[in-house]
Amino acid sequence: MTLLTPRFSFSFPIEGIRRLTCSVSQRFFVFEPREELSNSTQTMFHKIDYPFLIGAFVSFLASVSLWFLVSHEYGLFVGIWVPSILSLWVGVRVVVLSHGINSRKGG
Repeated sequence: MTLLTPRFSFSFPIEGIRRLTCSVSQRFFVFEPREELSNSTQTMFHKIDYPFLIGAFVSFLASVSLWFLVSHEYGLFVGIWVPSILSLWVGVRVVVLSHGINSRKGG
């Protein structure tokens, strides 16, 4: 899709997005999928993602169980583990993806 006189254009290192173009005067965005990711063998999650997702889910279940069965305070304490685990997962995912993108560019 082509825009009339775009003001600026920059790239994201995110899967599925090749270019984000924004025209300041018209205020709209265009997302174009990368051709190399149109292969059906691409998956949303990788092996590195499952321990984080399982850990967050188990922490959530433990938090709810502690809230109702033991104490509200214990449930809250374990409940704050969920966003911490997911935040750590995002950080690891960014490092893994950026390493994969940099190694493809260099070699």
